[in-house]
Amino acid sequence: MEEDYISISTLNDFIFCPYSIYLHNVYENTDESLFHAKPQAQGRIAHKPVDEKKSSTRNDIFQALPVYSEKYRLMGKIDIYKSKEKYLIERKYQLSQIYQGQIFQLWAQMFSLQEMTSPHDYY
Repeated sequence: MEEDYISISTLNDFIFCPYSIYLHNVYENTDESLFHAKPQAQGRIAHKPVDEKKSSTRNDIFQALPVYSEKYRLMGKIDIYKSKEKYLIERKYQLSQIYQGQIFQLWAQMFSLQEMTSPHDYY
């Protein structure tokens, strides 16, 4: 069931500001300008080419790739995965430093991808 999975992006939100999870849930069906600051709006615009799978035409680069982990009960999307290099990329508008929540997001994406592509049973 989808409702008992945690969204991978929620990991970043929780580490950054747990209150933001509450605000996202309260305002999820309203105009984002009510609760998004300017940097968040700019990030959403910068992220659009990845979400629409238009940031690359190379066949070894996957964009907006859905992933999940039954073991950790996580689900989400990988922004960009370079399959030749086995590289995960989290797309951001502007980044002056890397935050712990962003690292957790990448770990969750990595563990989910490994679980989905591994022939081994995780239970």
